[in-house]
Amino acid sequence: MYKAILFDIENTLLYPEVSLNEQLAALELGGAPLFTAASAREAVRQAELWTAEQILREQETNTRMEDDAFFENVLYAYVRNASKQNEKAAGVIRHAILAARGMQNDMPKALHKPDGLPALLEALSARYTLGIVSNHRGRIRRVLDAEGLTPYFKAVMISESAGVEKPDPRILTMTCEALGVEPVESLYVGDHPFDVLCAARAGMDCAWVDNGVFRPEDLPEKPRWTLRAVTALTPVLCTQNAGKDS
Repeated sequence: MYKAILFDIENTLLYPEVSLNEQLAALELGGAPLFTAASAREAVRQAELWTAEQILREQETNTRMEDDAFFENVLYAYVRNASKQNEKAAGVIRHAILAARGMQNDMPKALHKPDGLPALLEALSARYTLGIVSNHRGRIRRVLDAEGLTPYFKAVMISESAGVEKPDPRILTMTCEALGVEPVESLYVGDHPFDVLCAARAGMDCAWVDNGVFRPEDLPEKPRWTLRAVTALTPVLCTQNAGKDS
């Protein structure tokens, strides 16, 4: 039986009002859509995968790309998947991504908890020690406060203040140490391939939340469980506990 459950934040505990792929699917140029719903989803997936590769490269070489250069490369990953690739299309897409980044700069208005999350955390916190591990800036704490989630968590580890980010396993082991548990006694819940990889590197089980952005083949390790939503975690834990008790 687990002693602690750790959670990612964005697209695991909290979700944007309008996802970026939905924003892209709504874009038009000259009255014609730039993306189909499917190509918008694939554009987001490709850009996310490119970003993950870049972060891994930076961690392996101990280098860091300048923010502007990093963004331009991510933008290119979106543009090259556009249904109409030209400068005007790139400009429209760039505006949409900048708008999304602007939303992220005002986190309390951009991210919201799904129905059923408070009840889930209330039940889990009565049986497990809960924590958060997120690649984010410190202002994400304002979101947790605004959504009334902070009291459920005994530790909140944010990469900006921790000085290390996923998939480096130290961010998980540091959190386990703060909670007084071992990684092997803990479960990590997240939606990104980095969440799965980070948990595996730390020696933790992982429950992967499949939000439809990534595919199973995008995952560098096999998660212990796959969830359609974080609120589906309770049946999984019941199964795990039953196995331990038998």
